[in-house]
Formats: sequence, structure tokens, C-alpha cells
Amino acid sequence: WLRDLGVRFVSLNELQNENEFQFPQGLKAVKTFAFFACFRNVLISNMNAHYLWNKVISADHPVFTKHGINRKSRRLFKDRNMEKNEKICDVNVTVVDRRGQRGLEQADELVKALNTLANNAVKNEINLNVKLDQFDGKTLKEQIELMQMTDIMIAVHGAGETNMIWMRENSIVVEIEMFGYRADFSGLAKKYNLDLELFPSAPDSFTFLNCMGLADESHKTNPIVEKWKQMVSVYESGNSSAGRDYAVANTKASSTYGTTGTSMSACLRRQNPRIDIQQMLGLISKLVSKMCANEE
Repeated sequence: WLRDLGVRFVSLNELQNENEFQFPQGLKAVKTFAFFACFRNVLISNMNAHYLWNKVISADHPVFTKHGINRKSRRLFKDRNMEKNEKICDVNVTVVDRRGQRGLEQADELVKALNTLANNAVKNEINLNVKLDQFDGKTLKEQIELMQMTDIMIAVHGAGETNMIWMRENSIVVEIEMFGYRADFSGLAKKYNLDLELFPSAPDSFTFLNCMGLADESHKTNPIVEKWKQMVSVYESGNSSAGRDYAVANTKASSTYGTTGTSMSACLRRQNPRIDIQQMLGLISKLVSKMCANEE
């Protein structure tokens, strides 16, 4: 069934450059999901980078049905008072943090703000359950269970987002994109009948320019520096989507830039993401209201 899904599980201790499955703890561990721990992401393609983007896997695919993974839309409304026929819309929001690079420093602050939003949502007959979690250190079974109960996942761009394939149909992924880096998982989300919202992060000039070897004043007239500062200025003037306009953002250059020998793409991904908390609350409030209205 793994071959049907078209993925390869990657061993923690050994990564070989070949199109073969690697089961570090044997087939039994994979069959039960209970003992197989994955490194950040659940899967990578064993064919080519766009394989999963081009293969539609429905909710009744044997990969899901034979292993008790339910991808049918979760019923959000629950009885609050059966005598009065009152119902409440129950929505689970999971903020996924990651260790080290690209971890969301504001994760605790965001969860606190979302819990405040949750308290106000009760007045509108919405029960908003907010959870801060991470994929690192979890077994595959635990990762699946987390995604099965998540209606809205908030996560910084990264391979861990591939766990979205375990979410139920019509769930939502809010992907925090790195400033100036144009790559996202919207294609994968679409194939699995999920909605994906891109959310901008603020520019981290210190990390990016130092990574590129262009932080020194002597590089201020470098075209890359000039373009970067221009886009940062546009962002700071109130255009939060300015990073998407950074023309060379998604360049996986054969040549390198700056003096460090690191590609621009890699340096853009190294930024430490920071977000506008209030803007995020506004988005989540809108998404929750939409989800509940769609089920009525």
C-alpha cells in the first residue's frame, strides 16, 4: 500500500539515494504505525518532486480505509442542549511549531491570543479548541492522530506540512510563508481536498543578508541588497504581501550569490518568521465562521 501512495519513508539513521523503501524497524512497525518515528515530515516522493501534486488520492483509497484513517469531513456541530435543540460548532485549531530553524518564536503568544479569541467565540455558539504541538519526536501514528483531529493547522512553511495528507477533507492549512520565498503546498492541499491560506511573515534582514554574505556596508549597492531593501520598505509601508513580489525569491540557482556560497533560496528559508498576531486572529476568525456556516 505504500507503493500505491507513491511515497518513501525515510530512515533516521541512513538515507540512500535510491528509489527503494527504507524500513529502519521492519515492516511490522510500518503496518502498526505505533513504533515508526519520522523525522519532521511524514513522506517524500519516491518518483519525482511533483509526483504527489499530480496524483489524486481520494478519501476512500485503501491506504486510508485499510488502516482506519478517516478523511471524510469531520462533523463540527455538537449538541449543547438536547432539550432546547441547541448545537455548538466545535473547531480544533492546531499551531504546529518546529524545533530550531524556522521555529515560530511567537508560538506561545499566538496560542494565548487564539485562546482569547476562543473565549469570545463561545458567544457566537462556536467552541474553538486551540492546541500548540509539533511533529518532531512523534511516531507516525501520533502524527496521524493529531492531524485527524485538526480542522485548521497553522504552520511555518516546511516539509512537515506534508502531514496535511492525514487531515480530513475540507480542513484548512494556514501556511506561514517566508518573506521573499515563493514556494508553497497549495498544489498538495488541492489534491487532498483541503483549503490552503498563505500568510505572510515579516522580513528578517539580519539573517538573510548575513547568510548571503551581504550584510557589510560595502555591499549596499549590490543589486540583491537594493532589491531586498526596496521590498522591505514596501512591506513596512503596509503591504504585507510585498515578499511575494521579490522577483528572484524561488530561484534554486545553479550559481550562488553573495560571498558565502549559499543559494538565495536557502538564505530566504533561513529567516526567523515573525507574524502580525492581530492579522492572524482576523484570518482565523474568518475561517472558523466560514467553516461553521458551511456546515449549517
